[in-house]
Amino acid sequence: MKKLVLLLSIASFFNMNGQMNRSNSLEGNKESIAILSMDSRGVNIENVPMGNLVRLEIEKTQRFEVMDKYDVAFQMEDAGIDAGHCFGKNQLVEAGSILGVDNMLTGSVDRFGDKIIYTLRLIDVKGNRIKKASVIEFVYQPEDIQTMTTLIVNDLLGIENDPTIFEMLVSFQRPITNSRTSLSLDGPRFGALLATGTMASRLMDDRENGGLGLSAPIASMFGYQWETQYVSAGDFSALFEFIPSVNAIESNVTFSLTILHGARYKGWELGFGPAFRLSRLGEGYFTGENDDQWVLLDGAEVPENERIVTAFDRRAPVGLNTGLVVAVGKTFTSGYLNFPINVYWSPSPQLESNTFGLVLGFNIAKTPVRQIPN
Repeated sequence: MKKLVLLLSIASFFNMNGQMNRSNSLEGNKESIAILSMDSRGVNIENVPMGNLVRLEIEKTQRFEVMDKYDVAFQMEDAGIDAGHCFGKNQLVEAGSILGVDNMLTGSVDRFGDKIIYTLRLIDVKGNRIKKASVIEFVYQPEDIQTMTTLIVNDLLGIENDPTIFEMLVSFQRPITNSRTSLSLDGPRFGALLATGTMASRLMDDRENGGLGLSAPIASMFGYQWETQYVSAGDFSALFEFIPSVNAIESNVTFSLTILHGARYKGWELGFGPAFRLSRLGEGYFTGENDDQWVLLDGAEVPENERIVTAFDRRAPVGLNTGLVVAVGKTFTSGYLNFPINVYWSPSPQLESNTFGLVLGFNIAKTPVRQIPN
């Protein structure tokens, strides 16, 4: 029995040792590579940080043994080589020999009009030759430079790219809808509205006379916004917004649905569209010396020379009222949080009134504003 245990222990030891040797052998088969910098122009990223971004994406592929950027910087400084401006093949072969690596990687990122021309070159140090090269023309969306780097690194190394993402950043033939760069502001909304004209007088009228008895024609607003974007290119997006809400909840409830067609650019927003409101509307007329006394018809006869109008009356049945909404706003961003602030104007000729409002909101983005790695 003891001999059996001893034999099993010895076999297990040699098996583990063999696995470790195979693992080390596989690790040792990786070719080494170093990246000094990239020739970057027109994308607001300097040469060395751009090289660091490429190094990060190369490391993710696990195809090479990537030399640490601090070791590269130390040895290049010691050799008197400017790593930030070393792009030629002969220069890189010399630098690669000093670093003792098998390969060097360099390239360029240039803006040409509405394009970003991205180039990568893989250089065989010992063979003194360019082993592989890749050139891709991207749509000018500098905020997506990291995604572009992933795509061109994969292309260089023969790794399959996601065709949807690739086409989204390469195609110039269609509008771009890009959830990675667009700002989505789905979320709760709350604020206050100020009524003028006939609506104002009705809100402040006594409750016994069908009003709400408010001291001022100001009411609350609570709702939720859903939006869908059909164009998103860089900082610009075009979208539809759907905002159901309840208004004046402290005194009476008015339901509304607002549909806005708008445009957003760098956080600024302009939109317009119809509003559909369910509220208690009745026909009647104003009388008195100053035409400030409301009389609901409710089947009563109308005196001569009195003008019949439609106005809010809490005693009346629920009716549909439509109006136009014009809104402008600005979104403030802090990390994962977005804070949209909007003001709007809604004329209602049917009710001889205008409504002005201030609407606030917030939402949590799926990803914060991306920072380019240094």
